[in-house]
Amino acid sequence: MGFTHVELLPLAEHPFYGSWGYQPTGFFAPTGRYGTPQDLMYLVDHLHQQGIGLIFDWVRLHFPYDGHGLAKFDGTCLFEHPDWRNHHHPQWGTVMFDYERPEVRSFMLSNALFWLRQYHADGLRADAVSYMLYRDYGRRPGQWTTNRNGGRENLEAVAFLKDLHQQIAEEFPDVLTCAEEAAAYPQVSHPARVGGLGFTFKWDMGWMHDRLEYLGKPFHARRGHGDNQALLVVCHFLPGVLRNYRIGVPWPGFWRELLISDARDYGGSGAGNNGGLHTEEHGWHGRP
Repeated sequence: MGFTHVELLPLAEHPFYGSWGYQPTGFFAPTGRYGTPQDLMYLVDHLHQQGIGLIFDWVRLHFPYDGHGLAKFDGTCLFEHPDWRNHHHPQWGTVMFDYERPEVRSFMLSNALFWLRQYHADGLRADAVSYMLYRDYGRRPGQWTTNRNGGRENLEAVAFLKDLHQQIAEEFPDVLTCAEEAAAYPQVSHPARVGGLGFTFKWDMGWMHDRLEYLGKPFHARRGHGDNQALLVVCHFLPGVLRNYRIGVPWPGFWRELLISDARDYGGSGAGNNGGLHTEEHGWHGRP
């Protein structure tokens, strides 16, 4: 089918299966649900032999309150901020890392490099980056405090992400990093050396959710969602350019090309349809 990578949900050991791994306690231990650490190494090596890379979902935002985890690890707020407004996240009921502490930054940097060094991951996907960048994201007034400049940005977390990507770029220049970031924070995918956060890609969950919601509506119910205009999405997952490929459409006229990911702007071949195509009277795919 032409897929190049497999993305795995968080693999660090976690007590609550319903969290999908997003509330880990064993940050340096692959979960035992699916086998041994050697089994994971075998999986990675086998996929690499088939030319398929692996992207690991990496949790660097929070952890649960479970007593055997990191919460009050030594009886004090060691990994979290002592002010509950800065460590408790009401939306998830979890504990946020305190990136003001150099020990925490070192712990998480070591953790990211651990998965790359020991298990040869080809990429890391960071979930819920918006919650890390903004101190008030997902919180109500009174549930957060401002930064040292009186703003809402988590300056220490931003600095950590830049340092992280500089370290990854030096040791693993070919590794991908993806930010699931739903806000409008600037330069998420710009290199850290020029002031960006350093991510390779921005994982736009909002666009995906909105588009799936739109496509899931019956056609007559889409009025007011996109001005009742049809949207045709054509996906081609094989290498190379397909030419003279016919697609059936619901009505005649000119169909404007809004986006082509194979454009040269995105590193593609530059093949396209010069902005759109006029239909032909030749039924196809059950369409007129």
